[in-house]
Amino acid sequence: MPTHIALEFSDQSFEDCKSSVIISITDLHGRHQERVRLGVVLAETMYDRIDKGEVVNLDMRYVKDFSLKKYRRSRKIVEDEELELRDFSASWAYFDGVEPTDLIHVRFTGSSTSFTHCLFGDCPLSFFNSKFHADITDFSLSHFGAGVANFQYAEFKSKSINFDHAIFETGDVHFVNCEFGDCKVSFREVNFGEGKVDFHYTRFGDGPITFDKCIFGGGEVSFKRVDFGDGKVDFKRSHFGDGEIDFSEADFRQGKVIFRSAIFG
Repeated sequence: MPTHIALEFSDQSFEDCKSSVIISITDLHGRHQERVRLGVVLAETMYDRIDKGEVVNLDMRYVKDFSLKKYRRSRKIVEDEELELRDFSASWAYFDGVEPTDLIHVRFTGSSTSFTHCLFGDCPLSFFNSKFHADITDFSLSHFGAGVANFQYAEFKSKSINFDHAIFETGDVHFVNCEFGDCKVSFREVNFGEGKVDFHYTRFGDGPITFDKCIFGGGEVSFKRVDFGDGKVDFKRSHFGDGEIDFSEADFRQGKVIFRSAIFG
């Protein structure tokens, strides 16, 4: 880490897409990790589906400059008006572009919201003030680039919330003032990269929370004033880097707290 992503665009069709792109991912040492073909879709095509109230499915798709801020502006919708996206799926999708990827003020509903294996480019990414209310919210194995990943004020009320094995590269990670429901929340084996990781003022419910085997890089790590609820909180085998670590005024309530075999510095 950081990884290198190469793009090979082609006129070869892919499923219902007229063109495609081959995504090749290698690590810092030049070791091949993934090579996959995705269909190319226009952001405007997805905006049209939102207009019609259709399910937005970006599985195995490459999309550039996807921005709900731009969508709202083009439709003369108030900037902070909430949009509902039912059963939104972007498994093995790649969000690329020169402008920020914007998914702010969205209410994700339905049976599942999936970003599994999703690639986010190096531009800033924002889920600011979005609500994850689908039965399942899944960011497992997702890959966040060098830009800031902003989940500030997000609300997670799914029955299952999963960020397992996600990778954040060099950008800051903001889960500030978020609210999680009473379900299991899993950040197992997440690599939070080299940026600042900030969860301060976030409120968890009474379900179990795991950060088992997470890697926190050299940036500041803040769980200041976090309410961890009454569930079990597990940081065992996590590796905290050389940055400042702040758990001041965090409230663990009645739940069991585990830092067994965690490494600090």
